[in-house]
Amino acid sequence: MNAARVVNRGAPSPVSDSSPFMSCAIMVRMRKRKRLVLVLPPLLILIAAGYFWLRPRPHAAPFLRLDVASSLHDRSVVSIHSRSGEIRWRGERRPQRSRVAGIGGAGFALAGRKSFPFSFPWRGNCAVFCFHDLRPDGESPITMELWRLRRQKTELVGRVENPEEQGYFVQKVDVSRGDRFELRWNGAGRVFIGQPLLYRVLPAAERRTIVMLAADTLRADQIDARVNDVAVAPFLTRFAGECARFDRCLSPSTWTLPSFTSLFTARNEIIHGMNAPGLLDKGQPFLVEALRDRFITVNFNGGLWLQFQSGFHRGFDIVREGGYFGEHKTVMADSLLAGTLALLERAEFPVVFLFLHTYQVHTPYRPPADLLRRLDPGHPALAAGVFPSTPPTAESSAAEQEHYFRLYQAGVSLLDREIEKFFAGLKRAGLYEGTMFMLFGDHGEAFGEHGDWEHGTSLFNEQLHVPLLLRFPGGRFAGYRADFPVSLLDLFPTLLDFLDIQPPATKLDGVSLMPALTTGWQRPEPVVSSLMNCWYDENVPPQLALSFARWKIIVTFDEASGDPGPPQAYDLQLDPRERTPLADLPPDAWRQALPIVLLHQDYLKTQRPARGKGDVDGMDPELREELKALGYL
Repeated sequence: MNAARVVNRGAPSPVSDSSPFMSCAIMVRMRKRKRLVLVLPPLLILIAAGYFWLRPRPHAAPFLRLDVASSLHDRSVVSIHSRSGEIRWRGERRPQRSRVAGIGGAGFALAGRKSFPFSFPWRGNCAVFCFHDLRPDGESPITMELWRLRRQKTELVGRVENPEEQGYFVQKVDVSRGDRFELRWNGAGRVFIGQPLLYRVLPAAERRTIVMLAADTLRADQIDARVNDVAVAPFLTRFAGECARFDRCLSPSTWTLPSFTSLFTARNEIIHGMNAPGLLDKGQPFLVEALRDRFITVNFNGGLWLQFQSGFHRGFDIVREGGYFGEHKTVMADSLLAGTLALLERAEFPVVFLFLHTYQVHTPYRPPADLLRRLDPGHPALAAGVFPSTPPTAESSAAEQEHYFRLYQAGVSLLDREIEKFFAGLKRAGLYEGTMFMLFGDHGEAFGEHGDWEHGTSLFNEQLHVPLLLRFPGGRFAGYRADFPVSLLDLFPTLLDFLDIQPPATKLDGVSLMPALTTGWQRPEPVVSSLMNCWYDENVPPQLALSFARWKIIVTFDEASGDPGPPQAYDLQLDPRERTPLADLPPDAWRQALPIVLLHQDYLKTQRPARGKGDVDGMDPELREELKALGYL
C-alpha cells in the first residue's frame, strides 16, 4: 500500500490541464474568489461597525449640560464675567456681589412667555436640574415650569414652588421614546438660570459620590487630641480607622489664598503667584476641569478667599458661596453639610464631585456652650457669655492662653459632630459605601508655640501640619498610615490617578500618592511650603520651609533685597516641636534645598507683588466687611 502511494504520487495526472473538466474547475474557483472579494470588504465594515457600537464604554457619563446661553442670554440684562463668573444685573444702583457663579447660564428680560426646548438622550428615570433667580417687575410672580410634549399632547411635569426666591429647580421624569420637553417662563421681569443639567437617575448603590471637605484652620493634632481624657473629635478618631491616613501632610502655605490655589493647581506659590487678592491667571491649570467629563461638579464654600471671583469657579457646574457679615458666620459646618445632604437626596445625581469648605474652626471662635463645657467646664465665657475678640499676648497667663485654645478645640468638636451627622445621612440614603471622602485643613493654627497666634506668620509645624484622611469606596486601603511628608498639592493628582483620569499636559509640583497605597513608594523629598507674601501683614517677612523625612530647613528672606538669610535646620526626630536649631546644616538635605532656595530668591527679586494691602477703600464693600470680620483688616 505504501509503495503504491509513492508510485502514484510520481505518476502523471489522468486529467490534463487542457481537458474540459479542468477548465470548468478553474472557472468555478475563480467565481468563488470573485464572490469572496466582493463580500469580504462589506463584511469587515459590518464587523468594525458592530464593535464600535457594542464595545464597552466604561467612562460614558450619564449626564449632559444644556447650552442655554447661546439662545437665551441677553447681555443688556445680565453681564457674566467670562473669567470670574461674576453675575451683575444691569441698572442696579448698588450691585451686590454675586454669591452664585454664572458661567454657562443665561439672563434675559421676560414680557409674557419664553421657552427652551430640549430632549433627553436616555429612556426611563431621568431628571433636570438648574439654578434659578426670578425677579418680577411687580407683585405678580414669574412662573418657571417644565412641560412634556408627547404624541401631540402637552403635559405639565413640574414647576418652581417658590418663584419669588432663588433656588434649585429639580424635576424627575419618566422618559419614553419620542418625548420632548420645554422649560417655560411666564410673567414680566428678569430671569437668570444656571446651565441646566440632564442626567439619568440611578439606584443609590450605583451612584458615585466624591466629597472633598476642607476644614479651614484645622490642625492635624486635633484628630486624636484629648483634654482630661475627653476626646476633642471622637467621631473623627474612629473614622480615621476607615481611611488611608497621611500623618505628615503639610500645607503649601499658612494662609488660605495661596494654600487653596496650590491645592487646585497642584503648583507651588512661586509658580501660580496667587498671594494677594486678584484673579487666577487663565494659563494656570485648574484640576477640577479634568473631572468635568466624568462628574457633575459642585462647589459650596464659605466665601472670602474662596470666592469664585478669584477664578475658583473653573470646572464647577454649581458654585455657591457663603460669607461673613459682622461676626456672623453664614456657612457653618451644620448648614454646609445639611444643605449638601439635602441636595444629594433631592437631586440624586448619578456621579458627583463636591468640594465643600467651611470656616467653622476659624476665628472668631464662638463654639456652643455645651461643647465648650465638655472640654473646659471653668471657662470664663460660660459664666460671662462674652468671648474674647483677640488672642492672648506674651503677658497673658498660662490659664488665659489655655482657655483660648479650648475655644478653638470646642469648634473642632462641633465640626466633628456635624461630620458624624452627615455620614449618618449618607448611610440612610444608601450612598455611604460608594462615597469617596477626603478631609483636610488648608493650614494650621498657632497658639503661642513660637510666640505667634493664629496663622500666616511663620512656617513652623503648628501652622503647616494639617490632617489628610482619604476614605475610599468600600473601605479600600482602610488602616493605611504614612509617616513620610506629603503635601496638599498631591491631593488632586491622587484623585485623578485613582479615577484613571489624565491630568493636564503641563508641569505639576504635586504628585499622585496612589503608588504609596499600592506599592510602598514614598514621595520624593523635600515638601515645599512658602510664605512669600503675607498680604494682610506686611511685617511678616518672606519665608520658605523644606521638609524631609527627618530634617526641616527654614529660610527667611530679606524684605528689601529678597536675599536669603542664614538657614535654620531642625532634626524632627529629636526635636519634633522645632525648639532648637541645629548648629550645622545636614549636608545632603541642604544640597537638595539650595536650588529651591535660589528659585524663591529669584521670585522675590523679579515677580513678587507689591507688599501691603494696597487700596482697601477701592475693594468690594462686602469683601472688605468679610475681611474685617475675620481679622484681616
